[in-house]
Amino acid sequence: MKVRKNPIETSLPTLQDVQYVTAIYQRLSGNSEAETLTNLLEWQERNIQYWKERYWAASGIMIFLIIIIFVLVTLFFSVINVPYLSSLSKKAFLLFGLISILICTFLVVFLCFMLPYNYYNLVAQERQSPPKKLKKMFKLVYHTIKPSLPISIILDYRLAVCRDYAKLTAALLFNSYPEVYFLTLPNHVAVAVMINGKYYVLDQKLPIISLDSWIKRWEWLLWALRLKNKLLLRRYIPECSMYLVQFEKNLNGTILAKPTIREYIRYKVKTYEKDDIRTCIEKLEKLLINKFGLNSVKAISRKPDFTITLKNYGIYCENDEIILYSIARSIRNRIEAELSGGIKKLSGLRIFMKDDQDLLVEVYLKMQK
Repeated sequence: MKVRKNPIETSLPTLQDVQYVTAIYQRLSGNSEAETLTNLLEWQERNIQYWKERYWAASGIMIFLIIIIFVLVTLFFSVINVPYLSSLSKKAFLLFGLISILICTFLVVFLCFMLPYNYYNLVAQERQSPPKKLKKMFKLVYHTIKPSLPISIILDYRLAVCRDYAKLTAALLFNSYPEVYFLTLPNHVAVAVMINGKYYVLDQKLPIISLDSWIKRWEWLLWALRLKNKLLLRRYIPECSMYLVQFEKNLNGTILAKPTIREYIRYKVKTYEKDDIRTCIEKLEKLLINKFGLNSVKAISRKPDFTITLKNYGIYCENDEIILYSIARSIRNRIEAELSGGIKKLSGLRIFMKDDQDLLVEVYLKMQK
């Protein structure tokens, strides 16, 4: 299929990026694909924070460009001297200009509050002279608005937005997988690999999920497609864009510095019978019981010591080794966080379907004597 102009240019890692994270990949490699992929995603969740200012800066630039275009159109109507259009454009300009000023003011105030926080964490605590700190601060602001950053910068700040996460994940995966899939929805991008004919999506945090589950998780971003199909009386099927990316070699056998987009795919969610959620939950419980060395608590009568709600995990849960393993690791991390490392206090757990989308974990601690 012909490759279209793509929106993933800023997310593609270079060969230098891939080589930069080779040591990290080797450190995180496990005894199975399930363990390795889970390690990669868990490492990102623990070590990379979401870069809010970078996201808002991109929105601010987009709004600024829209304002510029609107001003140019208004000036054009004024120059051609069409009374009705000129009067209409001036009124629209005043209204749109006022709204734009309010939005831009909000974004500027937000950035002014957020940037000092990062400045304090990344610059102020270092033992450097004030001029060097100021220079580093300007670099931080520049990197905040720059569309594409090398992985060395991302790892230096330990901050990222979705396109940065996708670049980092892809660079790690290219150390073992020759092909990586970039997935795009409106205003979002993630990465997937194909194993035994199935797509597994790695998107910033645990767990690893199937492609259909990922689209359902982010389906709210497809509101424009849903509205379009409704107006045209068409059947609405959630879908995403996929780009198959790989590094190719030249005639001399040298790997090219930049990856190539080999194929563009329009993937639509498949309609099939979902795995029995009870079977998936039972396997999850067994994984966690074996991981913690616990006894089964099916017949326990007392109330749980605390519960954990797992948002959307009912959507993610499938009878699949890789997915169940990553979900179990995610649940284990949540329990350990609640106990602040005091995992020896844990006596048992039970998992329930809270509603159509969420899971509920009941956690029981050892009785004090």
